[in-house]
Amino acid sequence: MKKILIIVLATVLMLNMMGCMKTSNNKNEEKIGIRGLITKVLTDDNKKVTGIFVEGKVEGDTIHDKATVSIDKSTKISASELKEGMRVEVVFKGEVMESYPVQGKAKTIKVIDFAT
Repeated sequence: MKKILIIVLATVLMLNMMGCMKTSNNKNEEKIGIRGLITKVLTDDNKKVTGIFVEGKVEGDTIHDKATVSIDKSTKISASELKEGMRVEVVFKGEVMESYPVQGKAKTIKVIDFAT
């Protein structure tokens, strides 16, 4: 009787743990912070791009409509050069400052459409 009880409890615990596990892939876990046009490219004294200002609309899969996005060496960017007028998607790294517009560091910047 004890063996059956232990087996049942172990099975219930395993099923409970499996129900708590995340089954989504990384793409689904990373919410797009903003999708929109780059309206300003921010550079340092050496003309190195340090950030962008992006404006768009809040959509079903995005959070913000305007954002100042900081870029550092860990940011993954799908274009070698960012320019005003490019349409981009930004995934933020960590929390954003809840000012308006929000300010945050980019984890990834994906160019959707190049400026003409």
